[in-house]
Amino acid sequence: MKRLLASLANIKLGVYLLLAASAVLFVGSITADVYSTEFRTLNFMHLPVWFGRHLASPVMYLWMPLLFCILAVLALNTLACIVTYFHSIFDGRHVLRRTGILLFHASFLLCLLGHCLYEFTGTTDTLTLEKGIHAESRRTGLALAVEDIARQTIQVNGTTAPIHTAANLLIRHDDGTPVAIRPASMQPACALGYTFHIAMHQDSNPGNTIKIIVRKDYGLYALAAGGVMTLIAILLYALSALRSRPDYTPGHQYPK
Repeated sequence: MKRLLASLANIKLGVYLLLAASAVLFVGSITADVYSTEFRTLNFMHLPVWFGRHLASPVMYLWMPLLFCILAVLALNTLACIVTYFHSIFDGRHVLRRTGILLFHASFLLCLLGHCLYEFTGTTDTLTLEKGIHAESRRTGLALAVEDIARQTIQVNGTTAPIHTAANLLIRHDDGTPVAIRPASMQPACALGYTFHIAMHQDSNPGNTIKIIVRKDYGLYALAAGGVMTLIAILLYALSALRSRPDYTPGHQYPK
């Protein structure tokens, strides 16, 4: 068991996995650029639903399962590093620096977990709302009303094409006090634990209607925790560097 743990915690393994993940992401970025329309819909739906719609085009998504496998092994490598490194914190030397390194590893795991939860879990509902009319999202239990819609358009070959859309929304949950938000194109708004997106594809003749996507993203909590942990790790590492500065005087009592 110890030999397996030591093998998984090998830093060379982590470097090779990061290089492999970078190479796969490079291929994926090119693929996403070629199939930009299909990949743009990933902003508003969970990954299993997206896979179900594009199973007939494996060239478009084969790099994604490969990336998931690499990231899974990288997560095991990071977890093994945390387990093997944890005991060294309590030997009394370089506590701040070692704690910071440990938190960096843990924050990476939290960010990976948050991204997986974001892509595979949660609730998504698409609503077409009319200005001034209240509507209810059955999947989320939210009541929504559109107060105002602002659209910017351009003329392309005699056809009107939208370039930016924003809307003032009132959101109410369980008959509570309404919350006012203003989502816009590629600028979702957050309220009551949900995110509200302006759908990329609106009706051809929208008039006073707008299509809104409501999502409950459990991964946001893990991502936020990972971000906070990263800031704490940076602070601890900076404090450890300050304590090990060249003008450090052995006779002076520095705070631990």
